[in-house]
Amino acid sequence: MERMRKTVLYLTSFLLLGCLGWVFFHALCTIPQAKNILKNRTVFPLILAGSIFLLLLFVKLADWCRSWKKHTLMKATAIVFLLILVLQFLYLYYVRYWVGYDNLLVLDEAWYMQTDGHISPDFYDSYFQRYPHNHPVTILLYWVLKAAGKLGVSGLYWPSHLLGLVSIDLALLFMWKLACETEDIHRGFLVAVLSLFDPIIYIWIPWHYTTVCLLPFLSAGIYFGWKTWKAVNLRSQIIYAACTGIFTAVGMRIRITEGILLIAFLIMAVCVKGWNRCRLAACLIPFLVICGLTWAGTGMLRNHYADFDSSDKAFPPAHFVMMGVGGDGTYKKKDVEFTARIPGEEAKTKADLQEAGKRIRNLGVKGTISLAGEKMLTVWQDGSCGFQSEWLYPLKDSRAFQYICGEKNDLFLYWAQIFYVMILFLTLAGTAASMISGRMGTGMLLRLVLLGNILFYLMWEAQNRYSIGMVGILLFLAADGCRLLQNGELETEHIVPVLIRKRGWGAVTAILAVMLAILLYRPLFVEETEWREFSVRNIYRVGQNLQDIVSGDRVTQTFVASSAFDRILVQGYLKNGAVPDGGCQMLIQDEEGKKLAEAFLSAQQIAETQLDFTFDSIVTDGETVYTIVIEPKGIRENHALQLYRFNSSMDLYPAGKLSCNGREENGNLIFSVYEERTGTIFRRIFL
Repeated sequence: MERMRKTVLYLTSFLLLGCLGWVFFHALCTIPQAKNILKNRTVFPLILAGSIFLLLLFVKLADWCRSWKKHTLMKATAIVFLLILVLQFLYLYYVRYWVGYDNLLVLDEAWYMQTDGHISPDFYDSYFQRYPHNHPVTILLYWVLKAAGKLGVSGLYWPSHLLGLVSIDLALLFMWKLACETEDIHRGFLVAVLSLFDPIIYIWIPWHYTTVCLLPFLSAGIYFGWKTWKAVNLRSQIIYAACTGIFTAVGMRIRITEGILLIAFLIMAVCVKGWNRCRLAACLIPFLVICGLTWAGTGMLRNHYADFDSSDKAFPPAHFVMMGVGGDGTYKKKDVEFTARIPGEEAKTKADLQEAGKRIRNLGVKGTISLAGEKMLTVWQDGSCGFQSEWLYPLKDSRAFQYICGEKNDLFLYWAQIFYVMILFLTLAGTAASMISGRMGTGMLLRLVLLGNILFYLMWEAQNRYSIGMVGILLFLAADGCRLLQNGELETEHIVPVLIRKRGWGAVTAILAVMLAILLYRPLFVEETEWREFSVRNIYRVGQNLQDIVSGDRVTQTFVASSAFDRILVQGYLKNGAVPDGGCQMLIQDEEGKKLAEAFLSAQQIAETQLDFTFDSIVTDGETVYTIVIEPKGIRENHALQLYRFNSSMDLYPAGKLSCNGREENGNLIFSVYEERTGTIFRRIFL
């Protein structure tokens, strides 16, 4: 048993140190989503100095609050969680946007389900037949929207976004509770403080998709599993095991990675002393029974709402493995097309596995290892979890949106990366300290879950958003690492006190502050850059296009702008390519119908750059309604204009109206309105 325990401890620690070490050193050198407003040569010193500065502040706070009494810590924790909630609501109120792709597809279907109460098998190219694992989160969103409707809330924004908020906050509460009960209230307070400054818990609230909806079930499964492990009497063990079974089964319905927690529990049960057959049976039997019943019940519920056979079109797990070994291991449309054209689930599985094997053989050992390293960085390197403005569908342009999500968000992304590097360092320090001391506590359980997710996404398709699911675990492990550092378990007992209790702390932080000021001076105040100041950015396309627009037709799209703009891009194309003498007349009109700008775009221009209209800057007087007018000239049916649009049961841009020949159409065109600017970063961000 002791040999097994040490083997698991050292193997897990070495693997996690290797994986996170690889991620840590790359995270120090890049900010994947930044717009390059700070030159590459300043990225490493800025992130390094900022992370050390933040680490010293946090360690100082952790040392300062160690002397606080229990009731003081509880009050401080309550204030921190209240502040988190207030900031989250303020964020949702002032920074309003949708996150596109799968997130909007499941919301769109949940909204449509209000009419007939069933998932549509034909929605968006048979999306829900291809991806049946998205049925549970769609049903959950349907229930939330239905409950909101009964309470008199008819809109989409608040009910769906509150689901994300509740999911994240419940996960944080379970992690805080776990920290308090496994160690002390002091460590729970550290988890709360780290959560307060973690940008992930704010910016990904609108991502009401599987990675966010899984968070409370994963955290609850960990918490109640630990309670089962520590329960002193049979009755408590049975109750906690049953709760663990419920949360685990529902979590696995939402996202299969919940199953990694079961493997982690099994490994811990094998390694930890004190387990006998009776105690193991008292935990396993109620867990398996309740987990099985919950799994069967949720399956019946899913079949009720998705009452169609998807076996012929459903993408098997092998499809995602096949995608994971192709190119850079991320989503590729050609991989979807490859699997989609094969009939039957068994045939799909066989073909995907054969293609995956072929790709691995072509990669070879060296190529496979290189791809694994690249995929690890794709998922775990980015402190913002892939938060990119191109994914966002703003409801309303605002200064707050620009600073956090738009063209001025580079400093925000720097903060996210600096905070994440600090979290990674504390997690690495805690892992090393745990290995040296031989501890096999709750921290080890969470490290097993984290390592399991890292290894899982080496085999699976890689996306940077997948790391959102580990936010609670990383915060817990970072707080654990800080405690281990303070306790001297990493042999830092002579370094940490000097930095946090003596003048060394002030000297180091002052030096780092001066370094940051020097590094930021030139990129902020001297060097110039180009950027786009968006007024409207409708970028998400779904449903049928506005089709077959020919000479004599007139398309109008209204929009609201509150800042100057000099360029409009409408996305579309000409069927069967360009014609030599045709094109489109484009106009911009104000509320009174006055023509403000006009241009003729040739068919060749449309084929190359779509409907890209540049004109002298139009300066707005507050929020003003404008109209885009599109009139094809010399365009006949065989080369008819096709305009992309958001054509769905939802209205994501209520400020705009789309019409064709005077008849109002559903949805809005896919278009952007912006002004191109040049200047220093300081001017870009603050003026």
